[in-house]
Amino acid sequence: MVTIREALLSVVGESAASIQPIVEALAELGFDEHEQVGTAFSLLEADQAAGLTVRQQLTLKAAIQAVAVDLGARSATRAVSESELITGSITYSFTSARDFLRNYEPRRLELLPSASSQTMGVKCQVPSAVEPWHTFDTDCWALLRVLPEGGPPVKVAVRAPKFATVSNENNLQFELLTHLLQPLELALTETDDFFQALSPAPGVKKGMTSARSDFVLQSRANNELLVAIEVKTSAVFCVPKGSNLPDMYAAAVKDTKNSKNNNIVKCVSQLFSYLDVVPFGVVVTDQQLFCMRREGTVLLCSPSIPLAGYVLCLAKRGRGHPRAAELQEASSAATAARKELEASGGRSADSLTAVAALYSLAKMSQRWWTQQPSGGVGQHSNSSDGGGGTAASKPATLLPTDAESECTSSQLFPGRSFDPRVPGGVPPSLGSACLGVVLQGAVGGRAAAVKLVDLWRGPEGKEALQHEARIYQLLRPVQGTHVPELLGFGTCDGWQYFLATSLEGPALSSEEGWALGEEVTCAAAFAALDAVHRCGVLHGDIALRNFVLAAPPAGGGGGKQDWRSGSQEASSGQQAQRQPLVLLLDFGLAQSVAEAAEEQGEEPAELIGRERMELRDLLDWEPPSSLLPLAAAASGTYASSGAGAAAALGGGGGDRPQLQPPGLPSPGEAPGRSAAASRPGSPAGSDGAGPLSAFLPPRPLQPRPHGRPGGWRQQQQGFARPRTSLAPRVDGGFRASRLSLRRLT
Repeated sequence: MVTIREALLSVVGESAASIQPIVEALAELGFDEHEQVGTAFSLLEADQAAGLTVRQQLTLKAAIQAVAVDLGARSATRAVSESELITGSITYSFTSARDFLRNYEPRRLELLPSASSQTMGVKCQVPSAVEPWHTFDTDCWALLRVLPEGGPPVKVAVRAPKFATVSNENNLQFELLTHLLQPLELALTETDDFFQALSPAPGVKKGMTSARSDFVLQSRANNELLVAIEVKTSAVFCVPKGSNLPDMYAAAVKDTKNSKNNNIVKCVSQLFSYLDVVPFGVVVTDQQLFCMRREGTVLLCSPSIPLAGYVLCLAKRGRGHPRAAELQEASSAATAARKELEASGGRSADSLTAVAALYSLAKMSQRWWTQQPSGGVGQHSNSSDGGGGTAASKPATLLPTDAESECTSSQLFPGRSFDPRVPGGVPPSLGSACLGVVLQGAVGGRAAAVKLVDLWRGPEGKEALQHEARIYQLLRPVQGTHVPELLGFGTCDGWQYFLATSLEGPALSSEEGWALGEEVTCAAAFAALDAVHRCGVLHGDIALRNFVLAAPPAGGGGGKQDWRSGSQEASSGQQAQRQPLVLLLDFGLAQSVAEAAEEQGEEPAELIGRERMELRDLLDWEPPSSLLPLAAAASGTYASSGAGAAAALGGGGGDRPQLQPPGLPSPGEAPGRSAAASRPGSPAGSDGAGPLSAFLPPRPLQPRPHGRPGGWRQQQQGFARPRTSLAPRVDGGFRASRLSLRRLT
C-alpha cells in the first residue's frame, strides 16, 4: 500500500508544491499524509476538503478513485486477512446462510447532531408515481425458502466499529460497508456466492452508464449491475413509524412551493434516475432501508425495513438546530421506542431483515437479466411524448457549440433502448474517468464521443466539462483539423452533464494508431500540438492516448482521405490539399498559455517547449526543424482571439478552415529524419506512463540501454493485438479502436 502523499503525487502533472494545499485540507479532516491509504480515504468526498480550487479538487478526486480501484482489485470488500478478522472484531455464528439472513442485524448507529443536506439544483425527471410494492415481502420469502434450512454453518467476523457515532455520510458509508454489505457477502460464500458488494470503480459495467451510486451489488460471473445502493443519513431521509414512503412522497410533491427543495423528493428522484438501465435499487440510511423497482415512469417501493430494531426520526438539523428541547424530546422518544421493542420480545419472526431484503433484491435482478425483454422496452421514458421509453429513432439533432443545450438520452444516443439485455441497447463505451464515462453517440448526424458526468455527485464533473468547453472555444480555428470538433455541451435528462466531440480514429497508444507509418504519424502529431500552442493553449497531459488518427471525412464535397495510406485524392477541379492526419484531444487539464505562465511563474516559451520535449521523448522522434515559430504563442498574441489564431495558421475563415499542417512533408519530400542519437537527454519526469497507474508514484526515468526500443515502440511492446476493443463506427466506414480519452484516475 502507498501513503496518501504518494497517491496524490502519482496524479499526472502534480508536484510536492502543487499538492501542499490538498495535504493541508486533508489534515483538517484528520488525514495524515504519511498514513497508508485505506477504505476511509477511498470513501472521502473531494468537496469535503475546504478551500481547494477546482483543479485541486480534481486531483484529490483522482487519487481517491484510484485508491478505490486498487481496494476493489485487492477484494477489500470481499474478504480481509485472517489476522484482521481475529483482531478487533466480533464473530457471529449461524447454523446456515438462511439462518444468517433471517436473524443478522448490524449494530445500531447513532447519528451526531450535525447539519446534513441533499444535492440540490438537479432538474431531473421525477417518477409519475411512487407506489407501494405490495408483493415485496411475499416475493422475498419465496426466494429465501429456496435456500436450504441446514447447510454449512456460517461464521461472520465483523470488524469493531471504527466510529462510535456517525457524523456525516462518509462515516456512514464506511460503517454500512463493514457491518452490512461485507457480512452479507461473506455469509453467502459457501451457499449462493453469485454477487459482490463494492464501490463502483471508474469504468462502465454491464448495465451501468454515468450513474455513480455509493455502492453496487454486482454479479461475479458477468460483472452485471444488479442493485444500485444510495446512502443517506436519517437527517436527510427518514420515514417514521406509522407512515410510508409513497404517502410522504405524494404529500411532498403536492406542496409545489417547497417540493423542489424537499429532501424526500430529491432522494427518490436521484434513485429513480439511477434505475434508468437496471431497475433495482436501494436507499439505505443509518436507521432503515427501502428496496425499489422502476417500471417505466412508476417507482415501486417496499415497506420500511429497520436496520436494527426500530426507526426513530431525529431532531431537526440545520442552522440553530437541534435545540436543547428538541434533543430532549428525541432522547425521550428513543427511550420509549427501545422499551416498546424490548416489551414485544424484539423483532417479529415474520419481518424481513436488511440483509434478507438486499439478498432477495439481488436475486430478483439476477432473474431479470435472464428474461427476454418484451417489445424492446427499456427503462428510459424521455421521449417527447412522455410515454413508453421505446427506442424510437429521432431526427439527428444539431446543437449550438457556444451555449449550453438541454438534451435527452434519446437525442444523444438515437436508436438505443437502454436495455442491457438487448444487443446494441446500451451505447458502446469509449472510455472512462473518475468523474464519469465516455459513450459513443451521434450529434447532428455525426458519430460523437459523448462525455457524461453524474450531477447528483456534486459540481466537480460539470465544472470540468465546462472548462473543457471553454478551451474548445479557444481552439475553434483548428477544430476538425488538429483537434476534434466540439458538437455540443449541456445537460442530459436533467441529472447528467455532457460534452460531445467528433468521434475520431484509433489512438497512438494502440497498434492501429501507427497504420500510416512512423515518420508521417510523428510529424502529424507535432503538427497537432503546435497548432494547439499557436491558439495560446497548453494541453497539460501529453500522452499517446490523447493523439488519435483523424477519421476519414464523411462523403461529400472535399477530398477523400485514406488514413491507412496517408494519401488524399482531390475532388475534380480542385487543387490537392493535404489534411492533418493526427488530432490532439482531451483538454480537461488544458490552460491558456498566459494563465499557466502567470500561475507557474515561467516564461510562456518554456512551457510550450516543455510540452514539445515531452512529445519528442514519447515518440522517440526528432522533428527535422522547429515546426512553427513559437514567438506568437509565447507572447499570448493568439490566446484571446480565435481570429488571430486562424490568421496565424493560415485559415481563411469559415466553419472548418482548410489548413496546411506544418511539418507534414510535401509531395516528393523526405518525410523527416530520426535524430534520437543526436538529441539532448530526455526531460526529467516525462516517463509517459498512464495517470495513476496502480496509483504508484511516478517512476524515475532510467537511461535507455543501447539497442533497446524506446518511446512509442516500447509502449507498444507486450501485446500482439491492441489492448482496446474495436467499436463499429455509427456512420459506417472503418472500425476505429476505442477512443482513448484521458482518464483522470
